[in-house]
Amino acid sequence: MQDDPTLFTTLKGHKDTITALSFHPGLKSIASSANDGVVSVWQLKQPRKIYRFMGHKGQVSDVQFSPNGLLIASCAKDETIRLWNNTVEGSSVSIKAHSAPVRSVQFSCDGQLLVSSSDDKSVKVWSVNDRKFQYGFQHTNWVRSAVFSQDVRLIASGGDDRAVIIWDCDSKKEAQRYNEHIGVVYKVQFSPDSTILGSCSHDKKLKLFDVRSKRVIQHYDAHADSVLDLKFHPSGQFAMTSGADSKVKVWDLRMGKLAYTLYGHNGQATTCAFSNHGDYFATGGSDSMILVWNTNWVCSGQESLDEKPKQVKTKPIQHTQPQTQQQSSQQKENIQQTNKDVPAEVITQLDNISGQVSDVQFSPNGLLIASCAKDETIRLWNNTVEGSSVSIKAHSAPVRSVQFSCDGQLLVSSSDDKSVKVWSVNDRKFQYGFQHTNWVRSAVFSQDVRLIASGGDDRAVIIWDCDSKKEAQRYNEHIGVVYKVQFSPDSTILGSCSHDKKLKLFDVRSKRVIQHYDAHADSVLDLKFHPSGQFAMTSGADSKVKVWDLRMGKLAYTLYGHNGQATTCAFSNHGDYFATGGSDSMILVWNTNWVCSGQESLDEKPKQVKTKPIQHTQPQTQQQSSQQKENIQQTNSQLPKQKETVLYSNADNSLHKKSEFNQSVQLQKEDVPAEVITQLDNISGQLELITRTLQALEQRVSNNEQQICRLNLALTRDFERSEQIQHQIYDLKPLEEQVQDQEEEDNINYIKFHRAANN
Repeated sequence: MQDDPTLFTTLKGHKDTITALSFHPGLKSIASSANDGVVSVWQLKQPRKIYRFMGHKGQVSDVQFSPNGLLIASCAKDETIRLWNNTVEGSSVSIKAHSAPVRSVQFSCDGQLLVSSSDDKSVKVWSVNDRKFQYGFQHTNWVRSAVFSQDVRLIASGGDDRAVIIWDCDSKKEAQRYNEHIGVVYKVQFSPDSTILGSCSHDKKLKLFDVRSKRVIQHYDAHADSVLDLKFHPSGQFAMTSGADSKVKVWDLRMGKLAYTLYGHNGQATTCAFSNHGDYFATGGSDSMILVWNTNWVCSGQESLDEKPKQVKTKPIQHTQPQTQQQSSQQKENIQQTNKDVPAEVITQLDNISGQVSDVQFSPNGLLIASCAKDETIRLWNNTVEGSSVSIKAHSAPVRSVQFSCDGQLLVSSSDDKSVKVWSVNDRKFQYGFQHTNWVRSAVFSQDVRLIASGGDDRAVIIWDCDSKKEAQRYNEHIGVVYKVQFSPDSTILGSCSHDKKLKLFDVRSKRVIQHYDAHADSVLDLKFHPSGQFAMTSGADSKVKVWDLRMGKLAYTLYGHNGQATTCAFSNHGDYFATGGSDSMILVWNTNWVCSGQESLDEKPKQVKTKPIQHTQPQTQQQSSQQKENIQQTNSQLPKQKETVLYSNADNSLHKKSEFNQSVQLQKEDVPAEVITQLDNISGQLELITRTLQALEQRVSNNEQQICRLNLALTRDFERSEQIQHQIYDLKPLEEQVQDQEEEDNINYIKFHRAANN
């Protein structure tokens, strides 16, 4: 049963209206901006500290963490954007972005670009690395909000001209315009998969547009006053709005109705934000207060386990401590004993398939399941108890793999007919394909859906360009069948595993092998990356599952449990769990337990307040609201008070370059002072930016080398042409001499003729 959201904590420190909130990707902190001209970063762990960054002159309109959490972008009425280092010093650089107050700023999902909107009626795109203007778009009035789509191919914007506009970043033209609001548009926001665009307005409405069909699909009379902010839950199943009526509302988009109404602000609820995983959200208001809440609800396809898995007595053995057969048998016995204590049931069995099923995958939104089989078909199933499905006659031989694109619009499949094919999910039609010289075992999309990687029995790992429909890169590094290819979460690394017992990692940009592992004692059958990108997991025909630390470049864990081949493996979306399957018909679900850099959870579990938010079907009276606020304040007063450390920072320092550690360092909090940990975090950040800078310089050098090659080729051609011209000139010289001789002979003949005539 779902619980109502509950208040976790209240953050006090600003002296004016809160204008924007942003969670750190790793849930370490919350950044806030306010009309007092200050950007604050609040630590969520105890002891709770506040870092205040002051550099803007005037009210700060918006703030956002970069996707990696190393930078903070803010914008203000002083017409500038500032990029801050997320460190104690908080040094920053300023971009003179617009000729009027800047209303919003947002990072692209890859962290390479910024988009800003302004009262100068423009939307502008900036490069983060060199802070240079790239391109822009124009409204007819002030622009209040501008955001990137997930794949950075679209920008949506809205403002005082009441229009919601989608811009195409490739053509630099307007792609779609919606004139559905009758008031100022305060906020536009793409859903996590960018298939839906939401907007909220001074007309008190929340509207949702289908980006593909270009129609309004949902419309809500959201608040009793202006709707000031809008955010989607990471699952895409809920939206949250904050209004000038002091209320915060959560909308169930699947049911098409209001789920929760939250009270707590004394004045306008001006802004709201979800954490990256959706477990928490924060709201800010004109009362200068920031309220942090526990979400508590469970999303379809994102359910947590009802009962925490019980730990077995034995732990995975490190690479330096090989496990004996006796230990392995004992561990398996313990696992089986534990499994008997954990209740499990089959919700529904989807069995309308003839032949062995080769692959299965959820769609990004969890509504569909794709499967493929040796009957040469792909099936799309509704993720319901009924499990209805449609079939695609995909190939002329058994289908080996199927995968959704990150936006859920496409499917890619591979087959024993030696082909890779791409399909539209909506109409299930073939789009385009690629050809191998032998069976294709695996094919996957990159994160931005611009590349496809495939591998198979021809032993080649091939990257295909989805725009040009041509082969972009080929790796012939394996000496056996390639069973699986997989992109890392950011698609900068491509991994492959093979019958030759090897795991290989390729750098997609430099096109080189960067890591090579003798992974198993038999064929490596499957490969998956942890969502953090810091670990890879392989399963092998030797019955073992292995976890590889990619930063350290070594084996982290060897796991036993399967009686026979370990045929497949998979991580959960957040990486907290993983599952393995084998030829013993067993599926083992594991707790990950390791902590990745930048993905720590909160140390202390939130405390619940006495009163709960009121459902939409039970309107709250003014007396109840006052009583609830009193209870909230009493509860907050009961929480242990922590001494706040307030650090001030000037913005005159240059932006420090940051980067991440090449190896993860685990520190015990009891032994190491917090200052040392902070310094290590700073060094980690600096190293990461240096790494990124070197990669960018490497790319520039590569580009320059290509230009030099082209220039040399052009010069060679020019030289050849000049030689040809010289040869032609030399060929003309004898002809010129002949003409001169002829002229001399004619002159002599003329003189002779003239003399003869005189005589």
